[in-house]
Amino acid sequence: MSTLKGLVSVLLLIANTLLWGLPLIALTAIKLVTPTRRARLYVLGGLHWLALAWIRTNNVWIRHWVRPRIHHELPEGLSPAQWWLVIANHRSWTDIIVMLYVLTDRLPMPKFFLKRELILVPIVGLAWWALEFPSCAATAESAWRATPGSPSVTVRRPSACATTPVRCR
Repeated sequence: MSTLKGLVSVLLLIANTLLWGLPLIALTAIKLVTPTRRARLYVLGGLHWLALAWIRTNNVWIRHWVRPRIHHELPEGLSPAQWWLVIANHRSWTDIIVMLYVLTDRLPMPKFFLKRELILVPIVGLAWWALEFPSCAATAESAWRATPGSPSVTVRRPSACATTPVRCR
């Protein structure tokens, strides 16, 4: 039964992504040719609406089909009218789905720092680019030391105590 549930879940995710991805592609094309920043922000609002519709639709089938038992504690006063910084220890690909499930409609449109290579993922990569998600490229220490004055952030992995320089835009 769990294999069937997993297969149906993947099919629902693909179908939902295609359903909301096609209008997103159209709005992205409009964003590309929009001449002013003000007009692009208006189009970005439409893109955010589509992304939230995709998330909410995912949440519906997750709630009714997967029926997860998620125990969470949220601080008082969360509001979609304010931006929040959410820091999570990313452990698996399901982390983002769980965060979206718990935080949708409690916070504004969520944005994640992404590896630059993820922009190449069909449909969702385009969505991340169009929604102006920040992206980071891991850079070898020798490369960023060779360009003094360039912005870099050191990310520490608590479990291994190793440092990885990351350049963000």
